[in-house]
Amino acid sequence: TRGRTDRFILELEGLLRSTVESMLRFPQSENAAAGGASAGAGAPHQRSSEVQVKVLVVEADGGVKACCQNAVTCAMAAANLSCGDLVVACCCTPVASFGNTLKESRELAAMNLSSRMFLDPNGTETAKFGELTLSVKATSLGGGPTLTSAAAGEREEREEEVVSVSCDAKVTPEDLEECLEACGQGCRAIAKFVRTSVMTHINRVALVAQH
Repeated sequence: TRGRTDRFILELEGLLRSTVESMLRFPQSENAAAGGASAGAGAPHQRSSEVQVKVLVVEADGGVKACCQNAVTCAMAAANLSCGDLVVACCCTPVASFGNTLKESRELAAMNLSSRMFLDPNGTETAKFGELTLSVKATSLGGGPTLTSAAAGEREEREEEVVSVSCDAKVTPEDLEECLEACGQGCRAIAKFVRTSVMTHINRVALVAQH
Protein backbone atom coordinates (compact mmCIF):
# COMPACT_ATOMS: atom_id res chain seq x y z
CA THR A 1 0.00 0.00 0.00
CA ARG A 2 1.39 3.38 -1.05
CA GLY A 3 1.01 6.45 1.15
CA ARG A 4 -0.06 9.89 0.01
CA THR A 5 3.55 11.11 0.20
CA ASP A 6 4.87 8.33 -2.01
CA ARG A 7 6.69 9.63 -5.08
CA PHE A 8 4.62 7.51 -7.45
CA ILE A 9 1.37 8.83 -5.95
CA LEU A 10 2.55 12.43 -6.15
CA GLU A 11 3.55 12.01 -9.80
CA LEU A 12 0.23 10.36 -10.58
CA GLU A 13 -1.69 13.20 -8.92
CA GLY A 14 0.18 15.69 -11.08
CA LEU A 15 -0.57 13.72 -14.26
CA LEU A 16 -4.26 13.46 -13.41
CA ARG A 17 -4.42 17.17 -12.58
CA SER A 18 -2.90 18.07 -15.95
CA THR A 19 -5.36 15.73 -17.67
CA VAL A 20 -8.38 17.36 -16.03
CA GLU A 21 -7.11 20.90 -16.59
CA SER A 22 -6.43 20.18 -20.26
CA MET A 23 -9.94 18.86 -20.82
CA LEU A 24 -12.06 21.34 -18.86
CA ARG A 25 -13.46 24.42 -20.55
CA PHE A 26 -15.38 27.08 -18.64
CA PRO A 27 -17.65 29.61 -20.37
CA GLN A 28 -16.60 33.25 -20.38
CA SER A 29 -18.67 36.37 -20.74
CA GLU A 30 -18.66 38.48 -23.90
CA ASN A 31 -16.50 41.15 -22.23
CA ALA A 32 -13.88 38.61 -21.20
CA ALA A 33 -13.91 37.00 -24.65
CA ALA A 34 -13.47 40.42 -26.27
CA GLY A 35 -10.58 41.32 -23.99
CA GLY A 36 -12.56 43.83 -21.93
CA ALA A 37 -11.92 41.93 -18.69
CA SER A 38 -9.04 40.04 -17.21
CA ALA A 39 -8.75 36.30 -17.78
CA GLY A 40 -11.20 34.43 -15.61
CA ALA A 41 -13.08 37.58 -14.53
CA GLY A 42 -16.02 36.69 -16.77
CA ALA A 43 -16.06 33.01 -15.80
CA PRO A 44 -17.77 32.75 -12.41
CA HIS A 45 -18.16 28.98 -12.83
CA GLN A 46 -14.38 28.63 -12.92
CA ARG A 47 -13.93 30.44 -9.60
CA SER A 48 -16.75 28.70 -7.74
CA SER A 49 -16.50 25.17 -9.15
CA GLU A 50 -14.40 22.32 -7.87
CA VAL A 51 -13.79 19.02 -9.60
CA GLN A 52 -12.75 16.12 -7.40
CA VAL A 53 -11.23 13.08 -9.03
CA LYS A 54 -10.91 9.77 -7.20
CA VAL A 55 -9.36 6.73 -8.86
CA LEU A 56 -9.60 3.23 -7.39
CA VAL A 57 -6.94 0.86 -8.73
CA VAL A 58 -8.31 -2.65 -8.35
CA GLU A 59 -5.33 -4.46 -9.87
CA ALA A 60 -1.98 -3.02 -10.97
CA ASP A 61 0.16 -4.94 -13.44
CA GLY A 62 1.94 -2.20 -15.32
CA GLY A 63 0.74 0.89 -17.16
CA VAL A 64 -0.97 2.31 -14.06
CA LYS A 65 -0.35 5.96 -14.95
CA ALA A 66 -1.70 5.67 -18.49
CA CYS A 67 -4.66 3.57 -17.35
CA CYS A 68 -5.64 6.09 -14.68
CA GLN A 69 -5.39 8.99 -17.12
CA ASN A 70 -7.59 7.21 -19.67
CA ALA A 71 -10.10 6.32 -16.95
CA VAL A 72 -10.29 9.96 -15.83
CA THR A 73 -10.79 11.05 -19.45
CA CYS A 74 -13.75 8.70 -19.85
CA ALA A 75 -15.21 9.80 -16.50
CA MET A 76 -14.86 13.48 -17.41
CA ALA A 77 -16.51 12.95 -20.79
CA ALA A 78 -19.42 11.09 -19.21
CA ALA A 79 -19.89 13.55 -16.32
CA ASN A 80 -21.71 16.20 -18.37
CA LEU A 81 -18.93 18.72 -17.82
CA SER A 82 -17.87 21.35 -20.31
CA CYS A 83 -14.90 19.59 -21.92
CA GLY A 84 -12.76 20.25 -24.93
CA ASP A 85 -10.45 17.68 -26.48
CA LEU A 86 -10.12 14.21 -25.01
CA VAL A 87 -6.78 13.40 -23.39
CA VAL A 88 -5.43 9.89 -23.89
CA ALA A 89 -2.26 8.28 -22.59
CA CYS A 90 -0.09 5.33 -23.49
CA CYS A 91 3.13 3.92 -22.07
CA CYS A 92 6.02 1.86 -23.35
CA THR A 93 9.19 0.31 -21.99
CA PRO A 94 12.53 0.52 -23.78
CA VAL A 95 14.36 -2.79 -23.49
CA ALA A 96 17.84 -2.00 -22.22
CA SER A 97 20.67 -2.74 -24.62
CA PHE A 98 22.70 -4.05 -21.69
CA GLY A 99 21.99 -6.67 -19.07
CA ASN A 100 23.07 -7.23 -15.53
CA THR A 101 25.74 -9.66 -16.72
CA LEU A 102 27.85 -10.05 -19.83
CA LYS A 103 25.80 -13.11 -20.79
CA GLU A 104 22.55 -11.13 -20.64
CA SER A 105 24.07 -8.34 -22.71
CA ARG A 106 25.14 -10.78 -25.41
CA GLU A 107 21.72 -12.44 -25.39
CA LEU A 108 19.99 -9.08 -25.82
CA ALA A 109 22.35 -8.14 -28.64
CA ALA A 110 21.81 -11.51 -30.35
CA MET A 111 18.03 -11.11 -30.21
CA ASN A 112 18.31 -7.52 -31.48
CA LEU A 113 16.33 -6.21 -28.52
CA SER A 114 18.31 -3.01 -28.16
CA SER A 115 15.79 -1.05 -30.23
CA ARG A 116 12.62 -2.95 -29.31
CA MET A 117 9.88 -1.15 -27.40
CA PHE A 118 7.32 -2.91 -25.26
CA LEU A 119 4.03 -1.06 -25.67
CA ASP A 120 1.74 -1.23 -22.63
CA PRO A 121 4.25 -3.22 -20.54
CA ASN A 122 3.30 -5.44 -17.64
CA GLY A 123 4.49 -5.08 -14.07
CA THR A 124 7.55 -7.29 -14.51
CA GLU A 125 8.78 -5.36 -17.55
CA THR A 126 8.12 -2.03 -15.85
CA ALA A 127 9.99 -3.04 -12.71
CA LYS A 128 12.98 -4.20 -14.74
CA PHE A 129 13.26 -1.53 -17.42
CA GLY A 130 11.06 1.36 -16.22
CA GLU A 131 8.47 3.03 -18.42
CA LEU A 132 7.69 6.19 -20.32
CA THR A 133 4.12 7.53 -20.24
CA LEU A 134 2.93 10.02 -22.85
CA SER A 135 -0.45 11.78 -22.79
CA VAL A 136 -1.71 13.86 -25.70
CA LYS A 137 -4.92 15.54 -26.81
CA ALA A 138 -6.94 13.25 -29.06
CA THR A 139 -7.86 16.17 -31.36
CA SER A 140 -5.16 18.75 -31.14
CA LEU A 141 -6.09 22.37 -31.83
CA GLY A 142 -2.55 23.64 -31.47
CA GLY A 143 -1.21 26.13 -29.00
CA GLY A 144 1.11 23.84 -27.07
CA PRO A 145 4.10 21.54 -27.44
CA THR A 146 3.47 19.05 -30.22
CA LEU A 147 4.74 15.61 -31.12
CA THR A 148 5.30 15.36 -34.86
CA SER A 149 5.55 11.94 -36.45
CA ALA A 150 5.49 10.58 -39.96
CA ALA A 151 5.19 6.86 -40.64
CA ALA A 152 7.33 5.27 -43.34
CA GLY A 153 5.83 5.79 -46.75
CA GLU A 154 3.46 8.52 -45.58
CA ARG A 155 3.90 12.11 -46.70
CA GLU A 156 1.39 13.66 -44.32
CA GLU A 157 2.74 14.39 -40.87
CA ARG A 158 0.57 14.10 -37.78
CA GLU A 159 0.83 16.34 -34.76
CA GLU A 160 -0.52 15.74 -31.28
CA GLU A 161 -0.47 18.36 -28.58
CA VAL A 162 1.48 16.93 -25.66
CA VAL A 163 -0.19 17.20 -22.26
CA SER A 164 2.39 15.44 -20.11
CA VAL A 165 5.39 13.11 -20.29
CA SER A 166 6.57 10.93 -17.42
CA CYS A 167 9.72 8.86 -17.73
CA ASP A 168 11.41 6.76 -15.08
CA ALA A 169 13.45 4.62 -17.47
CA LYS A 170 17.07 5.01 -18.49
CA VAL A 171 16.91 5.86 -22.18
CA THR A 172 19.30 7.28 -24.73
CA PRO A 173 18.23 10.21 -26.94
CA GLU A 174 17.69 7.76 -29.79
CA ASP A 175 15.56 5.46 -27.64
CA LEU A 176 13.61 8.45 -26.31
CA GLU A 177 12.59 9.45 -29.81
CA GLU A 178 11.58 5.87 -30.58
CA CYS A 179 9.63 5.65 -27.31
CA LEU A 180 7.70 8.83 -28.10
CA GLU A 181 6.91 7.54 -31.58
CA ALA A 182 5.68 4.21 -30.21
CA CYS A 183 3.58 5.93 -27.53
CA GLY A 184 2.19 8.33 -30.13
CA GLN A 185 0.97 5.43 -32.24
CA GLY A 186 -0.53 3.82 -29.15
CA CYS A 187 -2.29 7.07 -28.22
CA ARG A 188 -3.88 7.30 -31.66
CA ALA A 189 -5.28 3.77 -31.30
CA ILE A 190 -6.51 4.46 -27.76
CA ALA A 191 -8.07 7.77 -28.83
CA LYS A 192 -10.11 6.00 -31.50
CA PHE A 193 -11.34 3.43 -28.97
CA VAL A 194 -12.11 6.00 -26.27
CA ARG A 195 -13.97 8.29 -28.66
CA THR A 196 -16.09 5.40 -29.93
CA SER A 197 -16.83 4.20 -26.39
CA VAL A 198 -17.77 7.68 -25.16
CA MET A 199 -20.09 8.33 -28.10
CA THR A 200 -21.75 4.94 -27.59
CA HIS A 201 -22.33 5.76 -23.92
CA ILE A 202 -23.71 9.22 -24.71
CA ASN A 203 -26.09 7.81 -27.34
CA ARG A 204 -27.37 5.24 -24.85
CA VAL A 205 -27.95 7.89 -22.20
CA ALA A 206 -29.75 10.10 -24.72
CA LEU A 207 -31.92 7.17 -25.83
CA VAL A 208 -32.93 6.37 -22.25
CA ALA A 209 -33.70 10.03 -21.54
CA GLN A 210 -36.10 10.18 -24.47
CA HIS A 211 -38.26 7.38 -23.08
